[in-house]
Amino acid sequence: MVADNPDQKIDLKTFHAQIINDHQALKAEQNAYNPIPVIRKLDSFMVQRNYMEIRQDVQHIAESEMERIARAISSINCLFTSLKFDQSIVDTIPIFSISRRTLNFT
Repeated sequence: MVADNPDQKIDLKTFHAQIINDHQALKAEQNAYNPIPVIRKLDSFMVQRNYMEIRQDVQHIAESEMERIARAISSINCLFTSLKFDQSIVDTIPIFSISRRTLNFT
């Protein structure tokens, strides 16, 4: 198998398809490109600080949601307990065992 440049044709090759481009027009178009203006320069410190800020926000949201879920489960657990359900039955329901777990973000 042989590869070729678009402007240097090779007759003996296993791939016979041709892509027809106007290379002069493409080059003229590329030469007319303007560079993208720099809006803000970033350094690794800024990126790292932004990453840590987002990570702390996500951790805070996760912890607050886990606390909210734990409070909801606790209140449901209190409801079941006040209705004189057997605690061994309550402990077998998976949602009630969540309140005894903690999340550890490292």
